[in-house]
Amino acid sequence: MGEHRQVVDQTGTLQEQMDQLPATKSGDETVEPWNVRETILDVGRSSAMALGESQQALDLNAAVLASEQARGAGAYEIARFRLNDYGPLLELGRLDEAELLLAGCQQVFEDHADIRMLAQVFGARASLEARRGNLAAALAFEQTSMRYSYARPDIRDIAASHQNLASDLGQAGLDPAAQRAHRLAAAVIYQLTGMTHDLADTLRILALELRQDTSGHLPGTLGEVIESAERTEGARLRQLIAALQPNPQAAEAALAQILDTAISMDPERDALQDHLQELEPVITLTVAAAKGDPQAAAQLTPVLDHFAQTKDWGALAAVLRRIAIGERGEDLLDGLDPIDTAIVTETLTRLTPTPGRQALEPQ
Repeated sequence: MGEHRQVVDQTGTLQEQMDQLPATKSGDETVEPWNVRETILDVGRSSAMALGESQQALDLNAAVLASEQARGAGAYEIARFRLNDYGPLLELGRLDEAELLLAGCQQVFEDHADIRMLAQVFGARASLEARRGNLAAALAFEQTSMRYSYARPDIRDIAASHQNLASDLGQAGLDPAAQRAHRLAAAVIYQLTGMTHDLADTLRILALELRQDTSGHLPGTLGEVIESAERTEGARLRQLIAALQPNPQAAEAALAQILDTAISMDPERDALQDHLQELEPVITLTVAAAKGDPQAAAQLTPVLDHFAQTKDWGALAAVLRRIAIGERGEDLLDGLDPIDTAIVTETLTRLTPTPGRQALEPQ
């Protein structure tokens, strides 16, 4: 549902409660406490990543790993959760640490012949090399990831591999036909499997690419998408789509709908609306705090503390703090990017009395 802020906040509350509970189950309990604890912490980690709060994600995953080590989990299980740290490390610019982490996880998964986890590792190594600007290495790793993903099929992993390969090809300026085919392959998979959040993200990217497209004929039919995508070794897109949608006309119609939607989208406006919706609880708390609600102010403080630690939301956090203590004026918008500007503008608008209306006095 995208309510990541609520998840992160409640994870903190639940973590405090869990810390006061016994670490082992009593005689009449059927569920292991560590299972509940690690599941809750991992859900919180996932939402922290979705919010771009990389250090919070690392902290929550560290708590999961500490729980695993305390109960004597094996190297394989620990490696599966250690892999979750590579994304936050990339976002924090700790690339050498990420490389060591991935090398260690890869060795464990090779020892256990886990094809699916190796696909994820190679995809992660592709992201690392892309961050370093080593595009040839990134492409090679992503192609390996795709081959492994199809060898031990997991729908989400396969779609992500098509998506990432499209981004790597676009960044490298190579093979526009393959780049478009892999982007559309990801979109079709998301469409046919009902992965609506992933589809929405892909459609926004596709809409931008279609607007910037100055090349000649690119894949636009399902047959062209499949033919181009399957030039990547190991990709079996035709077989996958047939399994997801046996009716060829329905599959073709899904692609046509994707292209029509992307062409009609305004990706910049839609991105602003998504961020406004995501941060609606923060805007509401800021407005309430600015109007003198002490409980709202207390709830707002830890949220802005989290934002201040992130690259994307640090500037916004500083401005919302100023609004919460009573500042107004156009100078609050100085230096903000368009998304931050929209959020601050919406907050200030709610604090501006509507002309011609009078506040009702309590009876």
